[in-house]
Amino acid sequence: RAARTPPEPHVSGQAVAQVPGSAAIYSHKGVELTNDNTVDCHGSLRRSNLGLMGGVAIQRSNFEDQFSEAQTFPNDAFSFNILGAGKTRTGISSNAVDWTILSYFGRAMYNIRDKYLFTVTGRADGSSRVAINNKWAVFPSAAFAWRAIDEGFMKDRTVFSDLKFRLSYGITGNQAINEYQSLARLGTVFVPVGKVMKDSGLKFD
Repeated sequence: RAARTPPEPHVSGQAVAQVPGSAAIYSHKGVELTNDNTVDCHGSLRRSNLGLMGGVAIQRSNFEDQFSEAQTFPNDAFSFNILGAGKTRTGISSNAVDWTILSYFGRAMYNIRDKYLFTVTGRADGSSRVAINNKWAVFPSAAFAWRAIDEGFMKDRTVFSDLKFRLSYGITGNQAINEYQSLARLGTVFVPVGKVMKDSGLKFD
C-alpha cells in the first residue's frame, strides 16, 4: 500500500502557532518458538538394563522494533498520531533480529545389577549466530558410577545410608554471542558539511 503523507496543517489567512514539545511512537514484536521431540527405548537382559534416548530440538527467535519522534507541532490536538506534522524530526530508527539453533542429541545408559552404571551422551548443535565455517559443534560426554553401598563388604556398615562414586568427562559449549556478530555489518556515519574526515595512517599496501 502506498504511503500517504499527511497534509501540512495550516490556518488560512494567518500564521500558524508552533507548540513546543515532542511526540514519539515505539512498537515492537517478538516471537520465539521451541520444539522438542524425543524417543525412548528400554530393555533388560538377565541382571542388566539398557536404555536409549534420541531426539531433535529447534529454537527460533524473531524480534522487530520501530521508533519515531518529532518536535514542534502546530498544536497538540493529534497527540502522537501525526508525527509528520512536527517541524523537526528528531529520531527515526528500526531494527530486526532473527536467530535459530538446531540440535540433535542422544544418550545410552547401561547398568549391571544397578551397581555399575555406564552413561554415554552426545549432542550436535547448529547455530545461526556463529561464523559460517563453525555453524556446527559436537559435545560428547561419558560417565561411570559405582554403587559401593551394594557391595558385600558394605553390608555391615551402618555409617552410610548410601554410597556411590561417579567419574565423568564431557565437553560443553554455548552460543552466548550477539546476533550477527560474526558478519560484516553496515553502519551510518554523519559527516558535518565543510569538514573532511582524514586518516593520517593511510599507506600503500
